[in-house]
Amino acid sequence: SRRRVLYDRHLHFVDFAQLGSNSLRPVYINMLREPLSMQVSAFYFWRDCICRTHKPFCRAAWQPSNSSPLCSTGVDAVYASVEPQPAVGTITRYFCGQAAVCKVADPAPAAARRAALARALHNLRHRYLWVGVLERLADSLQLLTLQLPSFFGGLDVAAASRAHVRPVDSSAYPPAQPETLSKLARESANDLTVYRHA
Repeated sequence: SRRRVLYDRHLHFVDFAQLGSNSLRPVYINMLREPLSMQVSAFYFWRDCICRTHKPFCRAAWQPSNSSPLCSTGVDAVYASVEPQPAVGTITRYFCGQAAVCKVADPAPAAARRAALARALHNLRHRYLWVGVLERLADSLQLLTLQLPSFFGGLDVAAASRAHVRPVDSSAYPPAQPETLSKLARESANDLTVYRHA
């Protein structure tokens, strides 16, 4: 008999057929968060990680030239002086996968951004069995129980939806201003498109 295995990791899509394995076809599932909220949250996560919790992986991943002003700076202050450049996008890269176009450095040319987005949308439609949306968690989990009943059929959707809460040791942060969100939207056009298609 075959064993069922569930891997839970931040993993970019892997097209195993492209790597020469036609027999290995995992079932992909994913959960998305609204891209602008995700970016604002990521800013404060890394800021708090560097300035408040001092976890070693934070400084290794993000090394601003002088972190002391960063510790008292909000996302709006940072974006006040930013001229946004369209990017391939974090979410788009996850769904795009391992192809060269998925790895083009930002700011990527428009043709590369379009190619990465097209590949991401293709994979989203044809390679993922389920993609949930955090902002509609209960609906997403209900669909998951129907799509993969052998793994999630017994899931108590109401309880699981309530269990998704902010960790006790996390900090609250102010919402981003409309001007900041507008700049983030210009940078995140691809990710917003992938999110809308999910």
